[in-house]
Amino acid sequence: MEKVSYLVLGGGLAGITAAYILSQKGIDSVVVESESEIGGLARTVRFGEFRYDIGGHRIFSDNPAVLKWIKDILGDSAVEVSRQSRIYMRGQFFHYPVRPLNALFRFGLPTSLKILATYLSARLKGAADSDETSFEDWVKSRFGSELYNLYFKPYTEKLWGIDCTELSSDWAKARISVVSLTHAIRRAVLPVGKVPRTYAPSFLYPKGGISTLIELIAQGATRARIMTDCRPTRIAHDGKRITSVEVRTADGTVGFEPENVISSIPIDELVRLLDPQPDSAVIADAGRLEYRALVCLFVTIDRPQVTKDNWIYFSEKRFPFARMHEPKNWDRSMSPPDKTSVCLEFFCSKGDATWNATEEELASSSLPLLAEAGFFKLDEVESRHITRIPHAYPILKLGYKAKRRRVLDELEKLANLKLVGRTGTFTYYNMDHVIEQVFEVLKTA
Repeated sequence: MEKVSYLVLGGGLAGITAAYILSQKGIDSVVVESESEIGGLARTVRFGEFRYDIGGHRIFSDNPAVLKWIKDILGDSAVEVSRQSRIYMRGQFFHYPVRPLNALFRFGLPTSLKILATYLSARLKGAADSDETSFEDWVKSRFGSELYNLYFKPYTEKLWGIDCTELSSDWAKARISVVSLTHAIRRAVLPVGKVPRTYAPSFLYPKGGISTLIELIAQGATRARIMTDCRPTRIAHDGKRITSVEVRTADGTVGFEPENVISSIPIDELVRLLDPQPDSAVIADAGRLEYRALVCLFVTIDRPQVTKDNWIYFSEKRFPFARMHEPKNWDRSMSPPDKTSVCLEFFCSKGDATWNATEEELASSSLPLLAEAGFFKLDEVESRHITRIPHAYPILKLGYKAKRRRVLDELEKLANLKLVGRTGTFTYYNMDHVIEQVFEVLKTA
């Protein structure tokens, strides 16, 4: 058994940031990453002359210290990108975030009147907001049933794979920066005060893709040993502390005796690795903390540009994917000058039909629809590539908080274990939130 000061499980943004902070404090660490590359979701895939991020990423923060830290890390590799995203629905484009006046005019008078009528009716009833409030009730009470049924419901159910009545309102609070249709109209007419995250007109982005940020952070983690293609298989503890961790490598199993453990691996996986195992009720709760998977279909196209958008959102069921991003609109170097590419994001569950679909099956179900809508011609498609991510987003079902709390209570009995990151804490963090949380966790290291 090798004695280590800090053992970091997971080499995504959270784990690599932890290794960096520890290095800056003069503390050694070992990072264990199951994939062949570090970065996790914050990873850029290289495909010939092209690059694409898994899911697309933008760097923005309300925390000046976090933003400064990222800028310092990136240095000359940071570029500022003007944000433009839209919704494609009913054969038309709508601004995203939704601009009410734009939406009302494009929907036409009858639908617009329904939107306004159902909104006013909802506001008279008051806004729903409690731990047991569903996504559906939260959105309907703030935007009305018509706008909810037109966009929020179909897109959200495509994204999460469950009925909106089963989804916690925490997801709405995390992603919808305006609290009502009135607020949205007020911001569109008089955009003053603090800019909500989803309304930020620009964002930072690393030249060459989001992996540039990860690589630069890793370069600063000078006291870290980063092990890839490795996976923890057993986490032994005495009820108060983690005593040892076994890790499977290409050359066999190695053991560590860590003074401290930082985990960003999926929380249900962490619980399964504990030896001895916790109470069966805790194991059951951890198993019910589910993650949404992501399949990215990357397509190279023989034309200089498809759109000027960062993201385009597709809420209609006829489109099997939910989002499309064009990497070249984030950084011109992501594609050759005379060509471009798009990445289609299919949200699914590991093991379902979408997860198991072949590249050809995904392409044949989606590319003809985009060609029909006028985005590009099928004979302009040159090549394709697919990437699958099993733990992309925590699914915040109604009642998840109590289950998560019981699991955290059990894990907090282990004094030398700290959880970080989106998958590690089962919290919908953005990149800046992950960095901020890791700084807080290691403040006294």
